Amino acid sequence: MEESFKNEVEKTLASVDQVDRLEAGSYFYSKLRARMEVSEQPVFKLKWGLASLCIITIFNVFTYLNFSMNQEEDNTDNVAQLASEYNMEWTSIYTNELVE
Repeated sequence: MEESFKNEVEKTLASVDQVDRLEAGSYFYSKLRARMEVSEQPVFKLKWGLASLCIITIFNVFTYLNFSMNQEEDNTDNVAQLASEYNMEWTSIYTNELVE
């Protein structure tokens, strides 16, 4: 059995030696260059996409920071108003002052 296996392997390897090398078509390289030029266009689109993403991210960070600062001031005003309605005194943790 092992001998027949070896013979089969040798026969297969011998058939590989008889195969002719394939030649590229006459327009192969011109088609290859055309494909390479087309593949450069998505890089240009990627640059615009990344620039847009950066602009949107900067806008979102600016909006978040602006909103959070305004929210902090509004919260302090609301607590001060509630304390004054109930005749309470409280200390703001943001300013360390007594609010009346």
